[in-house]
Amino acid sequence: MRYPALVLFSIGCSPAFNGTKTFSNNESYENPNDEYNDFFSQSGLPELREDMDPHYCDDQEIDGQEINAAGAASYFLGTYVQEEERWIGKERWYLFPTPEWVAAEDMITEDGCYVTWEIEATEIDCVDCDLALSAMAGVNRSETNCPDELWDNPADKEWEANYDIDINGDSAEFYFQSSGEFIGRGYSNSTAASFLSDVTCTWF
Repeated sequence: MRYPALVLFSIGCSPAFNGTKTFSNNESYENPNDEYNDFFSQSGLPELREDMDPHYCDDQEIDGQEINAAGAASYFLGTYVQEEERWIGKERWYLFPTPEWVAAEDMITEDGCYVTWEIEATEIDCVDCDLALSAMAGVNRSETNCPDELWDNPADKEWEANYDIDINGDSAEFYFQSSGEFIGRGYSNSTAASFLSDVTCTWF
């Protein structure tokens, strides 16, 4: 993943992952009422989108004053699945708008929008992790509904990143290999790993 260039200002946030679900590595996760029915929910890992709070940024304050600006609660979601000698993945940037952004932008509804990248990855060496992946991503236009100005530039349409992944039982934590910066936490099994970032308030 990379942080899109149009993220202008953000404030701190609480973790999105509540760490309350446990599954063994041999147990697949099945949700009989799968409302998503997509790559993320069909990976054999528990659903992370239930941990997102769409209204987190609606009433944010700075120095006791409500911001009342066009913005969104921002999350990055990623899932990687092993296929023989390679890994395939998908990452998605979710933006849940404040009422001010809905009022200011015709393309934005209360449901928000997202940008999706399709990813191919290979395993690489890591010094202090359980798994490291080198990822190459390209935007999936058919699974993207955010305004073009949020993603339609060369740096955001295609990118590369190396990840270090720490696995502890059924949980996974993703970090940028180059900087050690924390990306997000999620779940793992013998052939898949996922993450959801902490929520961030993004203002436009």
